[in-house]
Amino acid sequence: METALKDIPSIMPSTVFYDRAVGAPYIEIHLNRNRNRDRMARYGITVAELQEVISAAIGGMSLTNTVEGRERSYVTRAN
Repeated sequence: METALKDIPSIMPSTVFYDRAVGAPYIEIHLNRNRNRDRMARYGITVAELQEVISAAIGGMSLTNTVEGRERSYVTRAN
């Protein structure tokens, strides 16, 4: 994913990195607030909407959860 993100023209490659020292993988996305908010506003997209799209695209979307006795399971939709 790091390589794919670095290839996107609107993303500065130096801002994308995978922290290999951490046990669990994660991705951190920093937005240049003024420039990106202006671009998002052109399309009527809010920061919250962008966060939801990125979250669903990377980790799936939580649809519901089920409880059976003491066991709880989450049902997610993978994209």
